[in-house]
Amino acid sequence: LWSRGLGDVYKRQLVTIMLTLSGLTSFQSQAITLKEAYDLARSSDPLLQQSAAALNNSKENIVQAKAALLPSIDGEIKSNWQENSNIDDSNDQGYAVNLKQPVYSPALNSAYNKVKIFDDQAKLNYQISEQNLIKRVLDAYVDAMIAKSSLSTAQAQELSLIHISEPTRPER
Repeated sequence: LWSRGLGDVYKRQLVTIMLTLSGLTSFQSQAITLKEAYDLARSSDPLLQQSAAALNNSKENIVQAKAALLPSIDGEIKSNWQENSNIDDSNDQGYAVNLKQPVYSPALNSAYNKVKIFDDQAKLNYQISEQNLIKRVLDAYVDAMIAKSSLSTAQAQELSLIHISEPTRPER
């Protein structure tokens, strides 16, 4: 299990999951199910959280790239009031509305298509992170179950050896 190149953080996380699964921790007296182990790991896995953040970022980049292709409108209102005691008062007002629409922009279209490709890549990376998490949790779960079974077998063998080695006492 340790030869797979996981970092120390992930090793500690897997050891914690394995101990929890086998019921050896004081925090939990019963082993948890595989689904519970997966849900626990899913909520705290940094690689999955990193992939989810990248996916959210790529979705926002699509919105921004699409906004560059849409029309934009802005407005301006000006008012100027001057009051003089020697001359008449003056009041100037002005209004302006601007509408901009890119008619054809290969650079904007290319940028939008590029962002969509990056979004597809982020979706795939997230799915890969999910699959890797499933594999890591399953490996840890199976290793914990094997360890628990080995412990039960060793305890049964020890008990059996104790019974065999006890001298038989005649009944009185």
